[in-house]
Amino acid sequence: MNLLNVYNWAIRHLSKGTGYTCFFCETRIPALNNGLCAACLDDFPINRYACERCGISLPHTIHNIREISQTEILHKERPQTDRSYTKTSSTNASSTQSSWANSPETNDAQTNAPQIVAVRPKTYLCGNCITTPPAWHTLTALCQYEYPASNMIQALKYHAKFHNAKLLARMFIAELNSIPGLQIPQCILPVPLHPTRQRQRRFNQAIELARPIARALNIPLDINSCQRRADTPSQANLDQLTRLQNLQNAFILKRLPAYNHVAIFDDVVTTGSTVRSLCKLLHKAGVERVDVWCIARASRDYC
Repeated sequence: MNLLNVYNWAIRHLSKGTGYTCFFCETRIPALNNGLCAACLDDFPINRYACERCGISLPHTIHNIREISQTEILHKERPQTDRSYTKTSSTNASSTQSSWANSPETNDAQTNAPQIVAVRPKTYLCGNCITTPPAWHTLTALCQYEYPASNMIQALKYHAKFHNAKLLARMFIAELNSIPGLQIPQCILPVPLHPTRQRQRRFNQAIELARPIARALNIPLDINSCQRRADTPSQANLDQLTRLQNLQNAFILKRLPAYNHVAIFDDVVTTGSTVRSLCKLLHKAGVERVDVWCIARASRDYC
């Protein structure tokens, strides 16, 4: 055993019983910090670079601030070899000035230098959602369906590791708090399992994940309005067309929901077939806005 292994062992075991420890590596953390140390949290596949409507991961470069000088926006002294800029009016440019442009350090420099503006869209949409918007309004996912989140969800579903649900729910709540202008739904509707499947599993993982979230937001958790009447086969290894065919009339509403804004909750959204079917059902029942919340969003490669 080398010195590094001894050090790591000591950090893990000596920190037990003295404050909080990281859920994964068991190193000591000064506060709860959603259950993870800074290093493990940094490695967790948080879904920050994603389409707002469908949750599909987007290239990280889409969030980079593109700095354009005012002279270039007004087509003055524009480099002849640069064809990457698109036409932007001076009115739009002034409305997107970066916050640092008004700071004391930059005010003096602005008198003799071109004004710099930062072009950053308020929302990020993929091409598919621009041309063909999904049935729901927004999709919020904590993370991509990758390690270690995928292992945690599978352990919850198939081995009843309920401590995984508590950690993932806590992290989801923290992620919700980071969304500016978030509209809280009037209730959370977990995707129901067929009664036969739920008796076999003894629990519904979507309910176990959504319960602490509903409690933290102080909104109802509706587990009675919707029922799964078709015991569809496992969707895990099916393509999108087969999933859609399996979910034809798979859900029914036992009573009309008394809400205008509902968030459907599921552990994983893959092709979106399940939540799409529920969205259409809720819209027909008079629900005006339906959002989708999930712990993990599978990428298109996985779909």
